[in-house]
Amino acid sequence: MTYAGGRPGDSGPDAASAPADSQPSVETLLAVLTNAHRRYLLAFLREQSDGACSFDAATDHVVAEARRKRDERLDPDAVELGLCHRHLPMLADAGLVEHDARSETIRYRSDARLEALADRLRELETQ
Repeated sequence: MTYAGGRPGDSGPDAASAPADSQPSVETLLAVLTNAHRRYLLAFLREQSDGACSFDAATDHVVAEARRKRDERLDPDAVELGLCHRHLPMLADAGLVEHDARSETIRYRSDARLEALADRLRELETQ
């Protein structure tokens, strides 16, 4: 599994991500969940029947969730850049997503420990 690092047509070396049979450490899972945009993206991917979505749908969802949950008015271009250059590489390196820049598809790789932590965080946020 690799992360192509950008939108279709971008060039640059692929960054290797976690092997399919390795599990991210608890510290990595916690680091992943510290950012609201990554939580919004992972929740959105979990909701999809096939665990996948387009890059544009992911961007739109993060913008909408930030507006709905935190009353943030985000620039969609800034969110797109953050996904491309920070969030997707981190999630891919942890083995939690695969991002195909050519087809602009993001696919979630299920992780029970991440899901348990994310569910607990969601409970705490509503208290």
